[in-house]
Amino acid sequence: MGKEAAILADLTPEQREAVTYHDGPLLVVAGAGSGKTRVITRRVAHLALSGVPAYRLLAVTFTNKAADEMRERIEQLAGTHGAWVSTFHSLCASMLRFSADQVGLSRDFTIYDRDDQLAAVAEALKALDLGKEQFAPASVLQTISNSKTRLEAPKDFEKRATAWRDELLAKVYTKYQEILDRNAALDFDDLLMRVALLLQHHEAFRERWQKRFQYVLIDEYQDTNHAQYLIARELAAAHRNLCATGDPDQAIYSWRGATIRNILEFKRDYPDARVVKLERNYRSTKTILRAADSLIVHNRQRHERGLWTENDEGVPVSFLLAEDAEDEAAQVVHAIRQRRHAGRPWRDFAIFYRTNAQSRSFEETMRHAIPHRLIGAVQFYGRQEIKDVVAYLRACVNERDDLSLARIINVPSRGIGDRTVARLKEWAAEQGIPLRAALPRVEEIPDLPTRAKNAVKAFADLLDALLLAPKEPVLAFCESLLETSGYGDWLDQPENKERLENVTEFLAKAAKFDAENPEGDLALFMQGVALVSDVDNLDRSADAVTLMTLHAAKGLEFPVVCLTGVEENLLPHYNALMSPEQIEEERRLCYVGMTRAKQELVLSAAQWRAQGGSNWEREPSRFLFELQPDVLDKAGRRALAAVGPAGKGDELAEEDDDAFAPRQRPRKPRAASPSPKPPRTEGAGFAVGDRVRHPQFGIGRIVTLQTSEKLTLATLAMQGGGKRVVALEYAQLEKL
Repeated sequence: MGKEAAILADLTPEQREAVTYHDGPLLVVAGAGSGKTRVITRRVAHLALSGVPAYRLLAVTFTNKAADEMRERIEQLAGTHGAWVSTFHSLCASMLRFSADQVGLSRDFTIYDRDDQLAAVAEALKALDLGKEQFAPASVLQTISNSKTRLEAPKDFEKRATAWRDELLAKVYTKYQEILDRNAALDFDDLLMRVALLLQHHEAFRERWQKRFQYVLIDEYQDTNHAQYLIARELAAAHRNLCATGDPDQAIYSWRGATIRNILEFKRDYPDARVVKLERNYRSTKTILRAADSLIVHNRQRHERGLWTENDEGVPVSFLLAEDAEDEAAQVVHAIRQRRHAGRPWRDFAIFYRTNAQSRSFEETMRHAIPHRLIGAVQFYGRQEIKDVVAYLRACVNERDDLSLARIINVPSRGIGDRTVARLKEWAAEQGIPLRAALPRVEEIPDLPTRAKNAVKAFADLLDALLLAPKEPVLAFCESLLETSGYGDWLDQPENKERLENVTEFLAKAAKFDAENPEGDLALFMQGVALVSDVDNLDRSADAVTLMTLHAAKGLEFPVVCLTGVEENLLPHYNALMSPEQIEEERRLCYVGMTRAKQELVLSAAQWRAQGGSNWEREPSRFLFELQPDVLDKAGRRALAAVGPAGKGDELAEEDDDAFAPRQRPRKPRAASPSPKPPRTEGAGFAVGDRVRHPQFGIGRIVTLQTSEKLTLATLAMQGGGKRVVALEYAQLEKL
């Protein structure tokens, strides 16, 4: 069998149509588990076999891990190398490095991660004499990120500002960008924003990359934001060979600027586009699929289609009604143990939740008895020792990166104290030079003791020795750096055993990079390090239960999924309750979680959950009552019937073969908390949904009201991002 025949042999007619469609725009509406990745991979391979040079093929997916697997599979199928398969951020970083001279950038720019960005925001606030209490760095960073997603430069944001707080935020944004520019650094949003703007307004840049890519394939198109949409559109503008693949029912990232309109309105952008629907599900049982479909049909923003499968009927969906979060964890873990005793390995199980805070009870329950891995906690590249080594490497690649240099100037300790570093920074700023350039001129700086000056000169000599070292493979350079800097000796101390193990793993990643990228350099390695995600580090071969948020679960699958915390104010989240569009996104998020399950699905909810130091009564999510009743097992239907709203409980009870009546929910006293009261919708003259102005925090909307013994506490979702909790009796809120 020839290569082309092998590519098409096991495809359905719809998959084959998408794979073999040649020129012109193509939209592949691919339902959950319908073989979307297979179609993209085969389409790239088929185009390569049809005579399209591999280097003119671009496929964009949403995780580095998926990109690596797709690239490897394409090479196996087509027997050719050179197709460009990457994430949007990796693509844009590479485009900017290749065209750096053309667009006025340093090729050695640093990519700042979230910690770096927060440090830059903090520095900007300090420079403007603005307190962190008034402007929380995380909230400010989110405002800047939202602005960049809209392709707004600081001056554009300033023009749009109407309130005094927005005017101050514009100044912070301006200062933040100045700090990044001074450090020759870009943040994640800059990568997309700069490429989108260059493709629109820089003719030479646009022509170069339009000529490079003859066919452009974008995966998860429903989760593209405005900048990503423009990048795809402009890259494909000359030839119109854009293939968009995705599913409106799985659009879950509007909070990151993604818009479902990009996929829903694809035919508006390309009226002549071929539309192929993939409706056969290969992943889940009939029962799981029927449950998920009965939920998602309640959404209005979607493409009409019906998923079907030839898989087995499978077992009913389980529903566990717990007393509180601890009881929920105990019941879920018990359900996992039961299935484990039936022969399943631990790796078969995944526990999903809406917010990271929910992981605590599961971690505590499994801590000493069940192997588990937490996705989204402090990850490998967030560990102190790894960030130290990365900072050393950054300082070697980018001599203008003051942030990285300041991190390692006294690591390990070499007698350069905080006051010395502060004076160095101050003097460098006065001279208008980077911190690195100030080090060898330390003798010119007054008010520094001789001992400090000698330590700084020794560090400058150390950096010179590293920078003058001959170019060599990344692994060898890293090993040389550890020896020269003294960091390796520090790691060898007995108390640093675990840190040494982590750095050894980092060296293994460097060795792998060298093997896979013979022509690669340190800058390319550092780009990959900067753009790694939590899910990229997920080792599917490890025999452990996986814990992760629903958002992180996108694109994964597990034999058994436990979807927890299916409660009102949690899923759907209380921030979404005032908007029908956001409710639909929460429903899509629940749908995504359900469709990760291959063979068994367990849903759970708690009747009480701790919030703000007290226990609050919870109601099962509306999504549970939207499910087709016969997909649940009898115990699950009985539990829902007992707590369901009027009429719905009776309906669920009637679906059960056993006769029973909805019964009153049991109540468990809470000695640790004052008498809990249900969340309020009105209080002190205000109501949930009111738009208000706080004299210090600015404009926001009331999303919850809770009453303690003496005060009414309001949670405000702030216009600039983030939340604040205030006491209505003292907050001096102004209703807008």
